[in-house]
Amino acid sequence: MQRAAEMLGLLCDAAAFGGAVGERIVGLLERRGAPTVDLLPALRAAFAAQGAPLFWAADWHLNVAGHAVVADTVVPVLGRILAREHSPMP
Repeated sequence: MQRAAEMLGLLCDAAAFGGAVGERIVGLLERRGAPTVDLLPALRAAFAAQGAPLFWAADWHLNVAGHAVVADTVVPVLGRILAREHSPMP
């Protein structure tokens, strides 16, 4: 993780690393005009509602429940983007 932080120019403690990476990536995407979805509120809400972990303890990757939250959050956004791209030109 330290090597990744150095490569990204992030100078923060390990606890803040994930948030700093997310902010940096979202900022980069927004500057390039790419659509973004902040998954953190949905993940926090799901954890509060379910009380079950959404990440594997061993490596912080999303588990099955976490991926379901991501899908439920991202699919409507993708649907709107695809509908907009495939709508007839005015």
